[in-house]
Amino acid sequence: MKDKKVTFKEVNPDIIKDEVFDFVIVNRVLKKIKDLKHYDPVIEKIFDEKGKEMGLNVELQINPEVKDFFTFKSISTTNKQRCFLSLHGETREILCDDKLYNVLLAVFNSYDPNDLLKHISTIESLKKIFYTITCEAVYL
Repeated sequence: MKDKKVTFKEVNPDIIKDEVFDFVIVNRVLKKIKDLKHYDPVIEKIFDEKGKEMGLNVELQINPEVKDFFTFKSISTTNKQRCFLSLHGETREILCDDKLYNVLLAVFNSYDPNDLLKHISTIESLKKIFYTITCEAVYL
């Protein structure tokens, strides 16, 4: 696996080679995140053993008022999207459409910081921890 990290500017349509991904909507969602004064996303291409590009890894660092680790992973195929949310070691799968932007929208539209208030006691001694939402999209 060779990894090449690129500072996010705009999703290049040439990178998105599968109809599963709608780069226009993804750009709109990521721009909305940046407009909220969050941190710039990083896009990492995923390669197989032969060097063939097989997907994208999108990492978004967010610094909310409630600080905790929140991880989102999505594996995309032509048939469906498998999405996993993790919080404090608990992971649950979410069923989504087979579009990457639907997954992103589902995460950001349903996110409510108040859901994390019960976890504050376990993290109040930590001074600087970012949310890291990771979306790993693999197209087959």
